[in-house]
Amino acid sequence: MTGIYNVLEKLRRGEPVTSKDKLIHEQGLVSVLRQLHDDLDAAVLAAYGWEDVIPPLRGSAAPGATGPGRPAGAAGGAEAPLPPAEAEEELLTRLVALNAARAAEESRGVVRWLRPEFQCPAGLAAAEAGAERELPLATATAAAGPKPAWPKTLPEQFQVQPAWPKTLPEQFQVLRAALAEQAARGGPVGIDQLAQAFARAPRAKVAELLDTLAALGHACRLDDGRYLPG
Repeated sequence: MTGIYNVLEKLRRGEPVTSKDKLIHEQGLVSVLRQLHDDLDAAVLAAYGWEDVIPPLRGSAAPGATGPGRPAGAAGGAEAPLPPAEAEEELLTRLVALNAARAAEESRGVVRWLRPEFQCPAGLAAAEAGAERELPLATATAAAGPKPAWPKTLPEQFQVQPAWPKTLPEQFQVLRAALAEQAARGGPVGIDQLAQAFARAPRAKVAELLDTLAALGHACRLDDGRYLPG
């Protein structure tokens, strides 16, 4: 299996193959395996409603890409897709934002059942209607135990400040979670309030990420400059 996937990665990167690689390619049906992976990756993206990033990722040789496809600017009348690197960044941004949104929902006791007929028979009717089932917070979080309350005063908040993450995906995640947490406790949240929730968080960066979350529909910017979760 390792040899088969090594050949597959060589093909994706456009590297030359050896005689041994060609034999593995033929006997291991690497072309068939490649097509199956491409179809599966495209189906997963389509399930999330992210069909727009399928074409550029099909043209990327980076890990996680789906294989070769129509290059940007090719004929066909459709708008040229994002460059592969930008498409990968866009996909990562969406996943981080979605993960933060789901984490915020779970903190409120909102559960999205995958198999409601087995996991929550009482909520089957709501699931069939396309609605979310919201359980009492004590029930939804019993297994995880009680969560610490958000400090009410500014000195207490500074005492428990988490560090501002170094990577962009982590920054999106913690900022989205902090916005949901503070808004749930006190309504709309300002940029300074969110920046002060972390140690050494650059205000300009917090403001930029909030605008990005708003553009993606995961936050809502009010007329007074404060934000609410989207």
